[in-house]
Amino acid sequence: MGKKRGHKGGSHANHERWLLTYADLITLLLIYFIILFSMSSIDASKFKKMADAMASVFNPTASSGGGNDAVLPPASDMVIPPVAPMYAKEESEFEEMADKVEKLAEQLGASASFDVHMEKRGLVISIADSALFAAGSADLDPKTREMLGKVSGLAAKTGNSLRIEGHTDNTPIRSARFPSNWELSTARATAVVRHLVDTGALPPSRVSAAGYGDTFPKAPNDSQANRSRNRRVDIVVLSDATMAQEPMKPAPGD
Repeated sequence: MGKKRGHKGGSHANHERWLLTYADLITLLLIYFIILFSMSSIDASKFKKMADAMASVFNPTASSGGGNDAVLPPASDMVIPPVAPMYAKEESEFEEMADKVEKLAEQLGASASFDVHMEKRGLVISIADSALFAAGSADLDPKTREMLGKVSGLAAKTGNSLRIEGHTDNTPIRSARFPSNWELSTARATAVVRHLVDTGALPPSRVSAAGYGDTFPKAPNDSQANRSRNRRVDIVVLSDATMAQEPMKPAPGD
């Protein structure tokens, strides 16, 4: 009779050990992206609170007086980008400029033609097309050139770049000069840029033009009043964050 084979001693090999390493890797990646997201926020106080909370969870030895095996460094050692104070200063400058532009519009009796508001990309000064051009035209009204000079003069004091944007309503246009609203909006933006550069209000390196046709309306094109709001030229004083994403200027000699 054959002998029964006994079970060999020793521990059973754990072939799923790699799952622990994989789980640790995923956790660390999650922490990494949370930190990146927090650093992109302009609220430094929220970042510090988040960092403190994360440190207390992943650094249990720090609170118990153990060794320095921390997964995350203390919040005090983390480098917080100086975005918040820079943005606050820039926002204050834009608000001050907005007040000056609105007062200037009142002095010129053109308040109804102006709309000044803040966006993430910067300060937007919207001017109704009727205050600058005749219907279907991209030739600046001579009466508005002085107004443009004063508005651009205020904007130029910030040192930021300006983007001039032309917008139309959805009414089709077909003429020898403008086959569509794309050409009309672009020509109007370019006309304002040429005026600012030619008069010396701004150097060419600080101003650009863009035509959007009827693709970015401020209101639905369902009434004459709304279509009038959509026909405009926007003078956008770009924020520092927006300027950082603009095309780089070539270095001298390139």
